[in-house]
Amino acid sequence: MNYQGRIIPLVDRLYVDKAWELIYQDGKSVIFLKDTAENRDLLQKFALPRDLLHDEIIIECKQGIRDTPATWGYYETLGYMYMQKHRLKEARVMFEKYLSMNPDNQNIRRYLGMIKRHEELRGPNKGHP
Repeated sequence: MNYQGRIIPLVDRLYVDKAWELIYQDGKSVIFLKDTAENRDLLQKFALPRDLLHDEIIIECKQGIRDTPATWGYYETLGYMYMQKHRLKEARVMFEKYLSMNPDNQNIRRYLGMIKRHEELRGPNKGHP
């Protein structure tokens, strides 16, 4: 993440690209390795579940919100991570908080609209997606 609490675009692209495997992550660094024949031994030894990256980003965002609650990027990133983990109620709360600070972001409005439509289709009290 950068100082604004947002995921660096390259990390997000590598995460969704199945040709790259996560092999290391901590609060400061992320390392992906391309899935090639030359790298198979390393991947078998070091590959990590992709969800670990989401979990780490969630932890980092929550800490960022505690430390600097006016940094709107943490809310955006946390909402996006919650969407990825199908935690839509929590994503909605983060996106609503984000929009209260930065109301002109059309991408966040689109994400929020998708969540609300999903909630409407599921109806009240239907539980977790």
